[in-house]
Amino acid sequence: MASIAIYDQLGDSLGSFRAPVGCTLAAWLAEQAPSYTDLPVPPYLAELNGQAWEYADHARRPLAEADHVVLTLRARDPVTLAVNYLIADTAYQVYRAINLDIPGYQSSTPEGASSYNLNVRANRARLNGIIPEIAGSFPRYPDLLTGIRRVYEDQKEVLYLAYPLGVGRYNTGLANVYVGETTAALYNDALTANFYGPGDDLGADEAAQNWVTSVEIGGSRSASGLELIYEAGAELICDLAETEIVVIGEGGLPVSSDFDAGEVIEISTGPDAVVGYYYITAKEVSSPYAMTVDRLLSASASDVDPDWQGFSPVGEVAYEDIALDIDRVPSVDAGPWSNWYSVGVDGRDTLAVEVDYRFPAGLLRVTGGGSDVAYTVKFEVQLDYDGAPSPESVLLEHTDKTRDALLYTWRDDFAGPRSGVRVRFRRHTRSHTSLRYTDNLEIVQVKARLPQANSYDDVSVMTLRMVGTNTLAASAENKINIRGDSRLLPTLANLKDHLENGTPLVYSATSSIARFVCWTLFDMLGDEALDAIDWARFGELETLWESRGDTLNGEFTDETTLWEALRLMLAPGFAEPLPREGRVTAVRKQSGTVDDIRHFYTPDVMLGEGVQWSESWYNDAEPDGIDIEIIDPDTGKAKVVECRLPGDLGGKPKRIQLIGVTDEVQAWRYGMRERRRLFYKPGSLSFDTELDGLNSLPGDFIAVASDLDLEQYGVVRGFDDVDVVTLDRVLEWSGAGPFFIAFRKDTGRMSDLFEVQAVSAQSRAVRLLAPSNLDFTFALDPSLEPTCYSFGTEDEWASLAVVTEISPTGFGDGKPRVSIVAEEYVAEIYADDNNLPPS
Repeated sequence: MASIAIYDQLGDSLGSFRAPVGCTLAAWLAEQAPSYTDLPVPPYLAELNGQAWEYADHARRPLAEADHVVLTLRARDPVTLAVNYLIADTAYQVYRAINLDIPGYQSSTPEGASSYNLNVRANRARLNGIIPEIAGSFPRYPDLLTGIRRVYEDQKEVLYLAYPLGVGRYNTGLANVYVGETTAALYNDALTANFYGPGDDLGADEAAQNWVTSVEIGGSRSASGLELIYEAGAELICDLAETEIVVIGEGGLPVSSDFDAGEVIEISTGPDAVVGYYYITAKEVSSPYAMTVDRLLSASASDVDPDWQGFSPVGEVAYEDIALDIDRVPSVDAGPWSNWYSVGVDGRDTLAVEVDYRFPAGLLRVTGGGSDVAYTVKFEVQLDYDGAPSPESVLLEHTDKTRDALLYTWRDDFAGPRSGVRVRFRRHTRSHTSLRYTDNLEIVQVKARLPQANSYDDVSVMTLRMVGTNTLAASAENKINIRGDSRLLPTLANLKDHLENGTPLVYSATSSIARFVCWTLFDMLGDEALDAIDWARFGELETLWESRGDTLNGEFTDETTLWEALRLMLAPGFAEPLPREGRVTAVRKQSGTVDDIRHFYTPDVMLGEGVQWSESWYNDAEPDGIDIEIIDPDTGKAKVVECRLPGDLGGKPKRIQLIGVTDEVQAWRYGMRERRRLFYKPGSLSFDTELDGLNSLPGDFIAVASDLDLEQYGVVRGFDDVDVVTLDRVLEWSGAGPFFIAFRKDTGRMSDLFEVQAVSAQSRAVRLLAPSNLDFTFALDPSLEPTCYSFGTEDEWASLAVVTEISPTGFGDGKPRVSIVAEEYVAEIYADDNNLPPS
């Protein structure tokens, strides 16, 4: 590729470009700037490899691999300004290239959990949600990275949680973590945290694992889970006499029970002498349906108690109408199976299964004498999966003597990934309704571990392990918030050196506006950011912002374009992004003086009807104050900064949500500028010029003379080479003075603003008083475009404005045209830029 460098008439670089080998310079210009045409008058001066290059050869000689072309634009030649279209077009292409949706910000994805939403005071899981970009230091409730995992360890509920801290790197520590309004430091060992930067390995961290909870069993915190019940009997009213049991019905008459001869029953509620196991040796088929029994020493039918003589001696009735809890001792090993419950997610492999279960009231048995003794409960977990030869069963057994809740988690890690995993349960030990037994068993949750990412290239991650009571864990799981940490970014110099020389990036905590903006461009454009960023300008702005204390502390989550995001980032610094000369730069809106004026426009260089003004006036129906809404960096809650002019009652203020600002002083200055803008209402002016309008760029400070104001303007007709300038009109010296005049140089730039006085006997002349020297030459040759001027008092010689928009419209009817829109400069708008809010 051949290289091409373009400079303006003052020697300032307008950009560097590359052209393909074999292409002529004229063809390349025509391709890059469609409005450019090959004209007989040379539109520029050219050098090829350090030697002057004739214009005629530009359309004949093909460019070679090592060729270096230097183009210098000629001053004030309308044809040469066509080359400015090349610069304008290139800048616009850069604008289009970066004015794209940020990857991941598709319209089909849900919005992120923006902390600017006052209702977002909890952590939430969002499918395909947006991980935020954090600038500076910003309090936030991060979304969940994976599902909440809740397990029982050492009779306590433990939560494992993972959160994305944001895109990029942060200096987050445990001191920055809060549970609601309580700092995590107060939790001592009950809360531990791990922090990972982009690309760090999370594979060994339990909290980073991806677990999903079955919705059928304990899918929400309000669900009690699945209670395992094995009822083998009932409570009956009975008469006991000798070795017989007679069941009494509601009418007081004997009834038949569903127990048969040959069965073993257990009486669990009744007099101590009655409680125990019995074997039914016979049962009458008619009233009174008496069951003759033998007492057993155990649940075995053959383990007969040889010393038992019966409930009462022969001929006596020991117990009448007593309530007995009689259970059939099953002939099978367990109760019925529960339903099968699917575990995991359809279409995804499962790596492990966890079952959380508990004895909510404890585990024990009360003897007839009222003593607490240990009791044992057994239950079975059965797993099945696609392709399994047969279900896999695990028998779990617990023995204890306590009235405190017992909490357990059983886990099965598979040898390999499984699909279609399902689980069911059954109880082996019968469940009791009697108050003498405490043996309720609940399956609380069933979870499946799914494959997960072990690292995240662009995201910092925090994992938590939280131990506590059920109440604490339930209330804490969605109240995790981060305060006081900062984004880590390289300095501008380090980032530029990295792009130029491969210097390693060194990260440090910062709230710098410039560093975040340049990092964002680097993140989007990669190595191309080296030529796409105006490093010098952002360096100047960073110095200014740091001296003022202007910072960027915000969260960016909403769907947007990069260009709109840059606008939000720069707004806290009173700046806007701007594509200029093929690069992205920024223009800061600020107070200015005559010395800041870049270009000067008079009706002599305008097309059509000249300057068009648009103005409006303040009225009492408009807001009488500004309320700036920001996020308090200490609490994470919204607070309002009131911005008032003298006389404002604040009865109907305009509210502005200021993204990126957490400092009250910075917010007040921003609000006061907006308040003053509403009050003083700067006008908007527009006009058309030929291609010399491309001299200016959005953000430039310009001077404009027009017929709509008091300026007296025209062209210079002569100069005595000392201090007397002859003009094309008779001036009106109305007012007390002093009087001033400004000239438009052949480059479009404005001269110094000269104080002048009238020249005796010369009604069309002025004498230059100060400054006493000229740094340019008047164009007095009739073949040249004459030097323009504007005259008046200090407040009337011209209108000052800031360019807001420039629109080249091409050659069209043969008259190249550029439209300029600018905002009237009102110094009062910037009066509070360096002030402090009232105490």
